[in-house]
Amino acid sequence: MSTVDFYYYPSSAPCRAILFTARAIDLNLNLKHVELFQAEHTKEDFIKLNPHQQVPLIVDNGFCLGESRAIQMYLFNRYSKPEHDDYYPKELTGRGKIDWLLYYDATTIWPAVQPYYASIMYKSRQPNQEEKEKLEKAFNDLDTIYFSKNVFLTGDKPTLADLSIAATITLLDVIQYDFSTYKGISRFLSNARKADWYQAGDNDYRKLIEEWQKGFREKGLID
Repeated sequence: MSTVDFYYYPSSAPCRAILFTARAIDLNLNLKHVELFQAEHTKEDFIKLNPHQQVPLIVDNGFCLGESRAIQMYLFNRYSKPEHDDYYPKELTGRGKIDWLLYYDATTIWPAVQPYYASIMYKSRQPNQEEKEKLEKAFNDLDTIYFSKNVFLTGDKPTLADLSIAATITLLDVIQYDFSTYKGISRFLSNARKADWYQAGDNDYRKLIEEWQKGFREKGLID
């Protein structure tokens, strides 16, 4: 039985990155659904585990850790086997490149995706010009710098950074974002969606998407 309790919400992109990572390294997690829309993350029992009141969160034999990319690296370092090394190479320059890309996701891609998504999801309006331009800039760079030649970020095999970025950008599936303008990103997503790791938690995710999209259509926010 797994020693790792995983506190998560199914549609959260950072949480999905952890589900992807656990599946990639054949790690079973004890899933602890935190109902964000009922503010369960603000209750005393949860705050004792994570004073920042956020998911994802893992508790491994009493050790608490938040922030998705930190969790990805921890789980890999603690539970991966040699056959998983392509996801996060032990060789320092290879690993350093993956770290760079994980932080690139955290500091550039996620800050562009989240406000665009939130405009429809939480504010019931179309993205404004600033939000559109920020996302376009991030996606243009991602498309031309990394995916113009490579299937994945660093070559023909996915890494922890690919799992993180796949979770980040597919958050836009909720609002039916059209990726077709970006040929490299579209190719990346086509390959990612076929991977076994991408299927982790997908049923619960799809149920939420369908429910929310129905509401968005009723408000005229998506087609």
